[in-house]
Amino acid sequence: MGYIDAKGRPEIVVNPAIKLGRAVYRPADEDCAPPAPPAPRTEKQRARAELKRAMAAERRAQQKAEGTTSG
Repeated sequence: MGYIDAKGRPEIVVNPAIKLGRAVYRPADEDCAPPAPPAPRTEKQRARAELKRAMAAERRAQQKAEGTTSG
């Protein structure tokens, strides 16, 4: 069990090699915990993504039109 400091907070015990910079912390291998599948998109998220795609396409078309008229 760790130690408690003067304010009652637990002290985090860190390996001295990590403190001195001779070693680095690395999380456990990724193989042992498979990644969680992506959560299904909600209707609101799908609508927002569609709106963003439409706005980007409109912006590209506008920039293309401005580029052809100014040349």
